[in-house]
Parts: sequence; C-alpha cells; structure tokens
Amino acid sequence: MHTYGRLFLVGTLVALMLAACTAAPAEQIQSQASPSAQVAAPSSDTVGNVAGTLLRIKDGKNEAFVGIPLYLGDLVASTEGVEGISSLSRETAPKTYTEDSGAFVFADVPVGRYTLWLDTPRGPVMLNEPTTGGDLIITVDGGKISTLGSLPYDIPFPE
Repeated sequence: MHTYGRLFLVGTLVALMLAACTAAPAEQIQSQASPSAQVAAPSSDTVGNVAGTLLRIKDGKNEAFVGIPLYLGDLVASTEGVEGISSLSRETAPKTYTEDSGAFVFADVPVGRYTLWLDTPRGPVMLNEPTTGGDLIITVDGGKISTLGSLPYDIPFPE
C-alpha cells in the first residue's frame, strides 16, 4: 500500500474513532468579515487565511506549543453530500508551524471546509473543539480570515 493510502486509512480511522467518542454537536468556525490586525489579509478573493493559537495544558496552566507542525485536513463528503470523514495527506495538505507564542497562520488556503491536525512523533492527530470535544470544522471563505482563537489541549507530548 502506498504511503498516501496508509495516511488516508490512518486519518480515516482516527476520524472515525474520534467521532464515535464524541457526543457533542459539530462546532463550526466561521470566517470573520474583517481581517485581524496581526494576520495579513488573503492574497485574493479565491483563498482565505486561518489563524489561531495552539496551547498545551500542563500542570493546570496554558503554555505554548512551540514549533509544532499543523495541517488542514480535507472534509470528505459522501456521494449524497454528507460530510463525515476527514482525510489528511502530508504531501498536499496546507501546513504551518506554531510560533514561540503558539500562534499559527495558514495563508492562502483554498476555499472549503477543513479539520485541524497536529503532527506528533507517532503520527498526525485530528484535533476536536477543545471546550466541548465536538468536531472542529473550519470554514474558509474567499478573501476572509477564519480566526480560531486560543485552542488549549491536555495532550501528552514529548518535551
């Protein structure tokens, strides 16, 4: 099986496991009409930007995840148009890294609906909405910035 096939299979299995464990309704992050002062506007009306801050809860306090690779996974729809699976290809997915503050920006992302993936030494993990545990679905609209805000997670991660 090719690497892409394995990644798709792993991503699909992770998405299905997370969906099975999550009873909360899907949370949708909508694009904001005006760009943030800290994030540049998208380069055209056919793409959008996604910005947020990834935080790690350690000893009851939030600290920045620094230099962590993040990806946007595609939301896959059935032939009936029902979304239900997220797929990730490290080779083709939008990718960025967290800064010293945990802030991240995906610039000039094609319009669409995405999920957020954290790359770990053991493989990528799809992130849920941190406060409800529901699905974190990011809608990217052309010419707009989707602002996710602070995303704190209690995830064991190597130092």
